[in-house]
Amino acid sequence: MGTNCVGPYLLTSLLSDILVRIAAASDTAPNSVRVIWSSSLLVDTSALSEGVPPGDLEKPSEDAIRNYTISKTGNWFLADRFAKRFNPASVGTSDSSASEKRVVSITANPATVRTGIYDNAPRLAIWLAMPFFATVRDGAHTFLWAGCSKDITVRDGGRYVIPVGQWHPNPRGDLLHAMTERNNSLDATNYAKGLEERAEKLTREFQ
Repeated sequence: MGTNCVGPYLLTSLLSDILVRIAAASDTAPNSVRVIWSSSLLVDTSALSEGVPPGDLEKPSEDAIRNYTISKTGNWFLADRFAKRFNPASVGTSDSSASEKRVVSITANPATVRTGIYDNAPRLAIWLAMPFFATVRDGAHTFLWAGCSKDITVRDGGRYVIPVGQWHPNPRGDLLHAMTERNNSLDATNYAKGLEERAEKLTREFQ
């Protein structure tokens, strides 16, 4: 969580004022200032229905895959939280160009890319996984699309990009529900907001 969620949360928080000023500048193209959070296929295949269970924030599991999956789901949640922070619903304007002079925050899964990170992995495991690896070129293309495509606007904040540069056609409904703002006291859990609050608490002394 520290490397994949808390660290990026702190960096984005520290840069937020600068990003907002640049996005609003008269010589900045609309929708061109973006924060891209790195996600993973495991969000689709292995994430828990809560996405980021509060108990795992207090006491992480000893299961490395579980922790990694939670952290990558957390990146999607933080992309959504920062999209709301950068573009609060209370700010309304009939000027479409003005509304697009804000920061875009989305997440992207570049696929399982065959890079040097697997150099020390068991050779048999790598051989078995070869059919599922994406090329470095395809992985880079996904992030380039997320960062540069003119089709992406602030109204896409919190959305999920998948390989090779396209919107997720069917993101998991339970995870979307876990990110939803709910005011009913009988259904008050917002796991994305809980992660944001936890990350804020952990990084407050550094801000």
